[in-house]
This record gives sequence, C-alpha cells and structure tokens, in this order.
Amino acid sequence: IIISNHIFKYYIDKAAEFLGKDDLRPQMNGYCIEKKYSQVLFWATDANILFKADITRYVEVSEDQPDFQFILQPTLLVPFLEFADDEPLIIHANKKYTTIWSTGGKFISRNIDEKYPNVHAVIPVETTQHLSINIKDLYNCIKSADALAFIKQNKSELVAIYDKPGAAGMLDIYLGYGSGSGNSYKLEKEIKICEVNFTLTQKTQMPSQSLLLIMPTL
Repeated sequence: IIISNHIFKYYIDKAAEFLGKDDLRPQMNGYCIEKKYSQVLFWATDANILFKADITRYVEVSEDQPDFQFILQPTLLVPFLEFADDEPLIIHANKKYTTIWSTGGKFISRNIDEKYPNVHAVIPVETTQHLSINIKDLYNCIKSADALAFIKQNKSELVAIYDKPGAAGMLDIYLGYGSGSGNSYKLEKEIKICEVNFTLTQKTQMPSQSLLLIMPTL
C-alpha cells in the first residue's frame, strides 16, 4: 500500500479513541486494515462503537493484489508518523509483521496475531435509505449545555434521531432513554436539543414519525 503520511495520520488520530483496551481481546486493541471487494477499509472498535473508513481513493494498491487483512499495533506508531513528516508511506504487511517505509526511516511492528471481529456482519451490505448529516452539526448538538446537563443527570442516555413533521429538510435531535428496539423503541424520558439539516435518499415517502438512529452518547 502507498498512502500519504498526512492522510494516514488523520485516520490513525480519528480512530484512536475507538480502540479497545482489553487484554483478553487483544484483536480490538489495534487498527485493522483490509482489502475486500476492491475496497481498502480502515477499522477500529472497542466492541461498543465501530469506526469504519473507506480509504480506497487515498491509497495505491496493485490491481492483482489479493484481499488481505492485518491488525496494526498502535504502540509507537504516532511518533514514527510525526518523524516521517508528510512523505508518502509504503506499507507492507503479512499476518505477523507490518513494515512502513518513508524516506527518513523504517517502522517495523509485530501485528496482533488474532482474528478481527466480523465487522461486516453488523453493517448491511445493501440499504434502502441513506441519511446524510453534517457531523459537526451533530457534534455541536450533543455538546450543547442542555445536552451535557441531561447526560450528567441520566445514566442510561441515548441519542435518538427522529423524522417528525416539521420544517422541510430539518431533523429533530433528542436525548433520552427508553425500551424496545427498532421501530418499536419508545422513549421514556426525552429532551429535544436541536434541529439539523439532513438529506435522505432512496426513499419515496417521508413517514409521519420513524426512528432513524439510536446510539450511545460516549
């Protein structure tokens, strides 16, 4: 794999907070990089939150390169990337070792020799709906004073995003907790914290109310 150091550092930084810290499940303590179905994917998970990035357009991979997967140790990786500046990186890996070359040096690390969780099983291959929200808008919602106060007072908080009647192209954002799952999920306590712009594609009719997303506010 050939990838810009600047881009590689960006994804390492974004995924770092989702790495596991459980010595009993060491496969979750590293970054998983794989080539599958002509895509190059970057994964991190602590078994509660899954980070996925499609980095295919940022890397150079030989067309005849077979599919691969390896788990990269995070130890001392960031200091090396800082040392390498913004130079292109050449990454060679097998199941046991990863070697990263830059013009200024070489980084060699033993990979985590475990089977990575079946992350593809938790993400649908095909979906009928595609919801797009500006991540900064969503972040600002969750970090608002009202949201932080609610989170502090309630231990079982969830972020629930509903599509309710209202201004066209606006999505109501709620904090709350409840019971049930899927479309049968019912909030027992809730607080509306903001509205954000959104786009929803591959859907012919907007329902009067539908649960689109529930996630922990970690």
